[in-house]
Amino acid sequence: MDEAWNSKGLYIALNGAPGEKRGLGISTPHVIKLIAEQCSDTKSAINLLTQIPIPEPKLFTVADKNGDFAVVEKSLEGGTKIR
Repeated sequence: MDEAWNSKGLYIALNGAPGEKRGLGISTPHVIKLIAEQCSDTKSAINLLTQIPIPEPKLFTVADKNGDFAVVEKSLEGGTKIR
């Protein structure tokens, strides 16, 4: 699963995977499913994404029905950046 919409109007998608290092964490399909199941807007999705460990660097796009959107960059060394 590389993207998901939920019934509350939240969209999340995997956009890229910079870097080659790997670590421990939840796999990307599970992260996308978790966000789609538990979040209703961009802000709540960002809050949850910043807490979830992932095994490799990824870029996620998150948007909601209110027009709020963000690109969330998760890296193994630099933490999480919101753009």
